[in-house]
This record gives sequence, structure tokens and C-alpha cells, in this order.
Amino acid sequence: PREGMGQTTIFAAATLVMAVQPLLLHLAETRGESLPPRVFMLAAETMKLLICISVITFRRIGGKPEAVWQGVGHTVSFMIPAGIYLVMNVLKVTAAGALAPHVFQLLAASKILCTALASWAVLGKSLSAMQWGAMVMLTAGVILGQHREHNGSSEMPMFALIIMLVNSCLSAIGAVYTEKVLKAKQSESLSMFATNLHLAGQTLMLNAQLGSSTTRAVLNLGEAPEALASIWGPALPSIKLSWWSIAALLNEAVSGILVSTLMRRIDSNAKNFSFAASIFVTAALSVPILQRAPQMLFFHGAALVALSMGMYGREEKRKQELAQHAADSA
Repeated sequence: PREGMGQTTIFAAATLVMAVQPLLLHLAETRGESLPPRVFMLAAETMKLLICISVITFRRIGGKPEAVWQGVGHTVSFMIPAGIYLVMNVLKVTAAGALAPHVFQLLAASKILCTALASWAVLGKSLSAMQWGAMVMLTAGVILGQHREHNGSSEMPMFALIIMLVNSCLSAIGAVYTEKVLKAKQSESLSMFATNLHLAGQTLMLNAQLGSSTTRAVLNLGEAPEALASIWGPALPSIKLSWWSIAALLNEAVSGILVSTLMRRIDSNAKNFSFAASIFVTAALSVPILQRAPQMLFFHGAALVALSMGMYGREEKRKQELAQHAADSA
């Protein structure tokens, strides 16, 4: 019961934090206080790193042992998902520029089924027919929940379609591999802050290597603005770190910690269920904050997501009870 309560708490916290994120980003954008995408992501990873270091340090000062290092091989294993997510971000930006927003969201929803397939192929996680049905229902619910009336062309360039499908596959592989690393025997003695210390550190290292040419250019102050504009977005003088931006960065950092904990305590499919639920929580919060009323299809999508969560969870509980019964009988 305590384990189930802990999982429920983490699921609810991750869902709420992810739901608030679009609102914070929107409020920062409408006030002209948003950061360039890559600057935002790296700043969020840096903030996550600082949070983890701070918590681990305070725990050690308080006399609580906090393991961090499990060998070079263990920390290097976090580089693989970090590299996958780095490639994903590049592909996502490329595809987003070639596709209409509603088409982009439609294709992005394919990562739900891709993650379920990757869990089966990489981790050997078997899903029953009811659970596969729940995953299909979840995908349909997300698509309906994100549907918006649109005008204009809905052209789907073949290269953009391929990029998005590859991106969904990479998202699934990245999520499943991250789950595998988080659940590895070497990670058992590490807290969620220690594991995120490795994740954030590897992400920042890869991005630092990618931007090494920019770093060299920055050493020459006369070239810094042009170099930063070419890779990082707008030059530093135009970047405003407002309270809304800081709140969005903190939200992103905490979200990463909670999502990785959710994957470690449950699995990658649970992360997708949490993400799907967050879409509808965001829409509900948008009504009083942004005065945006959802369309009728939103409620249909919400019903499908809720039903799929119930189906998947009940079937998972039944499978666990059967496995426990078989273990007791052995």
C-alpha cells in the first residue's frame, strides 16, 4: 500500500508540474520575456544540476549518506539517452518548421505506441491485449484533446513525416533506455537526485562539445554576439531573465526530476500516461487563467484518456496479483 501511494503521489506531482509548464511558457512569451529554445533547455538542465547538488550537499551535511559515484561505466551509460534527446531536439525543430501545428501534434502522439513497442523489444515488458488496447485508446484521446479548428493547408511533406516518425522512435528508445539505466543494479543505491545529477551532467557535456566552436568564438568578445546568434539564438544582450522565465526554468528542472523518478518507480508507459493527463489539466487551468474554453472534442479525448488509464492500471494490478500468487505457490 505504501509503495502504491508513493507511485500515485509521484504520478500526480509529475502530471501537475507538466501541466503548468505550457502556461508559464505562454505567459513569458506574451510578455516578451521568453528565452531562445536551446538557451532555455540548457539553463533548465543547469538549474536541475544545481538543485541536485544542493540537495545532496545538504543531506550529507545533515549526516545522511548519499551515494553519487558508481564508476565510469555507470555514468557513461547516461550519455546514450542524453545523446538521443539531443538529436531529437534538432529533428523536432526541423519538422516543426515544415508542418502545420495540428499535423505536428498528430504525428507527435505516435510516440505513445512507439514507447510501448520499445518497452516490449528492449526491456521485455509484455502487455496484455487489454493494455495494448488502452495504449491505442490513450493515443486517440491525446489526439482528440489536442485537436484545434484550423484553416489553411494541411500539406505533409514526406521528409517531415519521416523526421517525425524517426523522432517518435528515438523518443521511445530514449525513454526506455533511460528507464533501463535508472533501474540498473548500479543505480539502486542512488537517490533520484543522484541519478538526475548524472543525466543533467551528461546532457550539458554533450551540448558543450557541440558548441565548442561557439565557446572558442566567445573568447573573442568582438565575435561573441554573432557566434551566439548562429547557434544559441538571439545574442546575450537581448536575453531577459524575468520572473516568469525563472519560474518556467524551475518548472522544467523539477519536471525532469519527477519524470525520471516516475520512470524509475513505474515505467516509461506511466510517463506517457502522465503526459497525456497533463494535457487535460493544462486545458482546465487555461480556462480561468487564459480564458480559453475547450472544444467538445476535448471532453471526448479526456474521457478516452481516463478510460485508458483505468484499463491499463486494472490489468497491471491483475498481472501483479497473478505473479504474486504464482510466487507464493512455488
